[in-house]
Amino acid sequence: MNVDLFGEKSLQADLEALQMGIEIMLAFSPPNDSFVVYINHRALIDTFLLEVAKITEDKKQDVVRLMDKREKLDLSTFSLSLSDLGVGQEQANAIVKFM
Repeated sequence: MNVDLFGEKSLQADLEALQMGIEIMLAFSPPNDSFVVYINHRALIDTFLLEVAKITEDKKQDVVRLMDKREKLDLSTFSLSLSDLGVGQEQANAIVKFM
């Protein structure tokens, strides 16, 4: 399920969209622990990468693309790929922990 909001920037609108998705899933009476809600917030990711992980602007796009592929890669391949992009070990550890 994908929900996009246009024109509204309040946290309440974001929470309402999240609540709607969860309520739709629960309406099907799924077994316990049968679904997970993932939240992708580009501003949060950008702020984390630039300010916390100290990824430079020129590397950010490549790191985000790699993050999008994380579930398809084992941890060692993901870490090696970060290294190939010029991401340092401390930065890589921060990204892995964040994800």
